[in-house]
Amino acid sequence: RLRLDAAAAGQALRTAIAAPQGLDLPWAAGGVLEIVEENMANAARVHAIERGKTVSQCTLIAFGGAAPLHAASMARRLEIGHVVIPRDAGVGSAVGFLLAPMAFEVVRSLRLDETDFDIARVQGMLDELEQQARSVVAEGAPNTPAQLRRWVDARYRGQGHELAIELPAGRLDAQTMPQLRADFESRYRTQYGVLIPGVPLEFLTWTVVASAELTVHTEGLAAAAAHPAAIDGERQVFDPQTGASGAHRLIRRDAMAAGAQAEGPALIIEDQTTTVVPAGWHAALDAAGHLHLRRETDS
Repeated sequence: RLRLDAAAAGQALRTAIAAPQGLDLPWAAGGVLEIVEENMANAARVHAIERGKTVSQCTLIAFGGAAPLHAASMARRLEIGHVVIPRDAGVGSAVGFLLAPMAFEVVRSLRLDETDFDIARVQGMLDELEQQARSVVAEGAPNTPAQLRRWVDARYRGQGHELAIELPAGRLDAQTMPQLRADFESRYRTQYGVLIPGVPLEFLTWTVVASAELTVHTEGLAAAAAHPAAIDGERQVFDPQTGASGAHRLIRRDAMAAGAQAEGPALIIEDQTTTVVPAGWHAALDAAGHLHLRRETDS
């Protein structure tokens, strides 16, 4: 287990930031957090704008070792009122890898114009890719039928960015092209708000994914009765928003049963990560073991 040397970390901050800037050590650390979190929030805003979404209407899902530390602050910056910290958030990728279906993806480039779309050529290529993907999946899941999904990256002729359009199931026929155009225009209008009439489509990259779903046994989840979470001490935490340190209750996540609730300021601690629950936020553990943070002003 890697342990943080708090004294060495404090000295690094003091030497590199606090002393040159004339700051107290807590403000130096707080400044690092402010810059990191604002950069992440800006990236989220751009990501939402590019996809035509209103970020404040979204739920923030925080996973990874550090994300729960920043989640509530990120949500405040993005005006998001609901944060979910999944069970095993710090090792979510490893858990997901173990539970993910056996899958194999095959990609091939073939540029075709809508005006000279060769259905037979495309179908032959897809048949080849499907056979290759199925054969690989069959080695890992020999007794499970493989499911297929297919995409093509399409754009208006001459554009520099594509949209992934899912191909219809089964063999391609005379209705394939009208359906592809309709699906493309629906996606394009959703993302960009406009269409470009009279411009043919270009198809560039073709993808086939074969997957065999694993059998995952889940037990029924009983309704969770709300009850206060057990407090395991407290710790002083500096808050850049107030410019002062304040006591945060310490709560062990592995000691929280379904329905456990806590009011901020609090730190919900687990081996993999720590979730910061600021003042004005409410935390509750659901029956599946996922932690929900909500601003008190949100219903």
